[in-house]
Amino acid sequence: MDKKPFLAALYPILLGLYPIISLYSNNWTQTPLRSFLLCLIVTFLAISIIFMVLRRVYSDINRASYVLSVFVICFFTYGHIHSLVLSWIADSFTKVANFERLDLAANSNVYLHIPLVIMFLMIMIVVHKLRPKLSKDLPIKPFFTLLILCLYGLPVFRLAQIRFLQPETEQTSFSKIGLQINKPTILPDIYYIILDGYARGDVLKNYYDFDNNKFLATLEKKGFYVAEKSYANYSYTFLSLASSLNFKHIAYLSEKVGENSTDLRIPYQMIEDNEVVNILKAIGYSYVHFNSTWGATASNRHADFAISPAASIFQDEFTRVLSSTTFLKVLDPFMIQSLAQVHLNSLQALEEVSSMEESTFTFAHILLPHYPFIFSESGELKKDLTVLDQFEESAWVDTDGYKQQVAYLNNRMLQIIDRILEKSEVEPVIIIQGDHGPTLPGSKEATPIRMSILNAYFFPDYLEQNDFLYPTITPVNTFRLLLNELFGSDLPLEKDEVFFSRFARPFRFFRLDELEAFESHLERKAVSELRE
Repeated sequence: MDKKPFLAALYPILLGLYPIISLYSNNWTQTPLRSFLLCLIVTFLAISIIFMVLRRVYSDINRASYVLSVFVICFFTYGHIHSLVLSWIADSFTKVANFERLDLAANSNVYLHIPLVIMFLMIMIVVHKLRPKLSKDLPIKPFFTLLILCLYGLPVFRLAQIRFLQPETEQTSFSKIGLQINKPTILPDIYYIILDGYARGDVLKNYYDFDNNKFLATLEKKGFYVAEKSYANYSYTFLSLASSLNFKHIAYLSEKVGENSTDLRIPYQMIEDNEVVNILKAIGYSYVHFNSTWGATASNRHADFAISPAASIFQDEFTRVLSSTTFLKVLDPFMIQSLAQVHLNSLQALEEVSSMEESTFTFAHILLPHYPFIFSESGELKKDLTVLDQFEESAWVDTDGYKQQVAYLNNRMLQIIDRILEKSEVEPVIIIQGDHGPTLPGSKEATPIRMSILNAYFFPDYLEQNDFLYPTITPVNTFRLLLNELFGSDLPLEKDEVFFSRFARPFRFFRLDELEAFESHLERKAVSELRE
């Protein structure tokens, strides 16, 4: 028997902390340190308490350590096993072209828990029955020692590199050189609403068989200008927002951090310390930030008012993803409900900002209609859903789920717009914009589809928005035009260029030059449909 109980407890504790450290080591540039530390502390305390209980039950430190180690391994691999089996079932039906049974595979998520939980319990029963044989004579301790050493090698190496990486920063520009501003007597409220993954109207019609004309026409009737040929400047949220909120292209980052870099610290920092907030706060605006469920917009230290839609441990992306890989995956329905409530509360809170007495700049990153597709067209919460990694792009294959979420979001946005316009004493500025479009797997036009976005503007009546807005405007020029027209600045417009990159190499940019051919293709399809 070991002289010190905590030495025997090291095996299960180290096995339990490994998944957290591994996940963080792969995503440390986009994960708040507080999320990582919270998961570490909770896991450490939970395993320590269970160890003390088992020590009393078995009256043997070694046996308690071995049984708990097996439990920890089962607990933290459960979600991975569940996902692998589910993927295997779906792939099997796809290979034999049995598409009718794909729905069965998709709905088997909940039912698959039954055999897996039974298997989990059987393993623990076997380990419990074998506990008298778990003595020092068996080579279990060397096995666990070797396993831990092998597991920790790569994540520890990755984390060790962090101390040698100088924190990259991006200096602000316009606010420090004295941008020309003519402050109006009355400051209209400004709303910058990002609808994550919202595609352009013609793309929805031609590639998703979804007619969005009613929604777009209603926006125009309310006074919005809809840029019908708009594209995102970049293909991922952290790049798109870093560009639009600083109203400049950021393709130069490929030279600054390297084309093969996956270090997202600069775009994350640019989103938090953005030029738009710096300038508008200097003018006299109060900054209202909606805390989202995604890393870079989950909070902002510059916010005068932070809107936190819900209090849930699953609101945090790191915690949510980690939980979905463990035995906590059985709580998927609860996680989905928690996530849905965040969306519902955020949309509800948007209606209330106009009641504030201050002149406000509101930035709300709404992670809809992006997957997971949890809402039906009527707004009801779907059943048998799973929590998906934010970057699991295969989820876009559920085109029906995407369309339903778009339809629901349309209805809510019209209600929110009506509420804002009704309660605003001074006509506000409202910008509704996609950060990127959806991904359509298997399509030859997947890249331009990904880059096509909803881009709609509402300016006060005294500004003739049709005189300065244009169909092909991209987000990089959104706030250049706003500052010029609303505050008399003289910022030149950037080129409405579009840069595509993949998540594995986000800074390896490819400028898209074939967009004219894509536009011509859409126009030919539209003419063909009119003739029919």
